[in-house]
Parts: sequence; C-alpha cells; structure tokens
Amino acid sequence: FFVSAQGQMMGANNEVIAGGDARYFLSKQEGKRIALALGLHYRFIGFNDALVPSIKLFYQDWTFGFSYDVNLSEFNVATQRRGGPEINAIYTLTQVKPLKEFRACPLI
Repeated sequence: FFVSAQGQMMGANNEVIAGGDARYFLSKQEGKRIALALGLHYRFIGFNDALVPSIKLFYQDWTFGFSYDVNLSEFNVATQRRGGPEINAIYTLTQVKPLKEFRACPLI
C-alpha cells in the first residue's frame, strides 16, 4: 500500500491532493518487474472538490496509468458535476552515469 500527498500554492490559489494506491506484484523477477495498482485520491481546493480513482500498470521502468476526476464541488455551473479522464505514460531513469567531477557549489 502506498500513501501520497501533494500540496501546491500560488498566490491566493492552493491545492492539496491526498490518497493512496494498493499495488499487486505480478512478477518481481529482475528485468521483468510487473505490478498493477488501484488507487483513490481526494482533491481539496478550499471546498471538497474531487474524488480521483486510478489504475496503473508498472512494467520495468515504465508506468502507464488512467485516472478520472469525479467532480464533487459546488461549482457545477461550468462542470455540471462531470469530471475528466487523464492518461499517462512515465519512464523512470534508473541507471545514470556518474559525474566525472563533483562540485558542491556552482561556479560563478
């Protein structure tokens, strides 16, 4: 089970998303890591705003996901309580060549 929270603030606007994923590993073999995750997050923007269910497939260094924002806010003039789908594909770099020279502070 993975728990996450994210907060963003920009001037008078802010957003907080919190929730979690339950992940099931189909294969843990090195070079063939495969997992499936079902998640549920909640977005707070001043009022109760959205419920976000999601599904993700993890394949080695790739993550493929689908989520749908279910709008719960009182602002239904524009949204009419409809949400929106999100599709993502993420590649995570896991092998990075070491730096030839390390500097703690950048040169000015």
